[in-house]
Amino acid sequence: MASPSAAEPITDLYGFQTKATVQQQAVRQMADGASRFSEAAWLSYVQQNKLPPEGKLKEMVRKGVPPTLRSWVWMEVSGAAAKKAAVGSNYFSNMALAGEKSQWLKDIDKDIRHTSNHPWLQEADGQAALRRVLAAYSVHNEDVGYCRSMNQIVALLLVALNRNQETAFWLLSALIEDILAPGTYDPNLVGCQVEMKALDELIAQKLPRLAQHMAALEADISILATDWYLTLFATSMPAETVARVWDGLFNEGPKVLFRTALALLKSQEAVLLRYDNAGKELRKCHFQCF
Repeated sequence: MASPSAAEPITDLYGFQTKATVQQQAVRQMADGASRFSEAAWLSYVQQNKLPPEGKLKEMVRKGVPPTLRSWVWMEVSGAAAKKAAVGSNYFSNMALAGEKSQWLKDIDKDIRHTSNHPWLQEADGQAALRRVLAAYSVHNEDVGYCRSMNQIVALLLVALNRNQETAFWLLSALIEDILAPGTYDPNLVGCQVEMKALDELIAQKLPRLAQHMAALEADISILATDWYLTLFATSMPAETVARVWDGLFNEGPKVLFRTALALLKSQEAVLLRYDNAGKELRKCHFQCF
């Protein structure tokens, strides 16, 4: 009999292969039950095509959006549905067609082959869907075009949203144009650099011992956290957990990214404080976040 602390291979809600202990699997089952219970409360709003009042909305989103309703909820709370409604019904199709001549196709094609270990995204159909959304966005927003890390975001959007390319396109648009810091995906990552400075200041306030320890080791948090922010944690946590983070992100904005980063660092603070080597410290933190 396997030890209760031994991780066993499982397939998660979205089809990713991962591992979980018996205790972790029990927690997942409890979460599944809570999701089914909350689905009834959400359905009344979905049927009316109307979000709950603001205070109620925040409470419901923080408890977790049922996976079956994430497409509608994310589109509504993020403003993506309004962006879609403001243009013609064929807008995405037109952008996808124009994307076939995007100047970014070479970079996109290079990245999608190494984007995800999800079975569908390793197949031709999955990679074609990912390519189509990224290329469409690159011509929709020529100021941004394409930046590596966007592939990871769109990959998880497609998987979480039942492979709906148009929905993934509009949610990516809402993220880059309305939710995340301006300039996050600029060539020099100016917006991301601003966020890294803000995170550094928050760590000094909330986790002063860790901040002092990292400063003594000359360990720059941006080496680790830049990837967190550019991929929105898509490559740093299990997909089901990332989707919960995105519930909050789409509704409350980038402050959710700061809260998540601080929570990850806090969870490993005792371990990190024992290290006296910057490289080991950052690698350990990265390992523990998976």
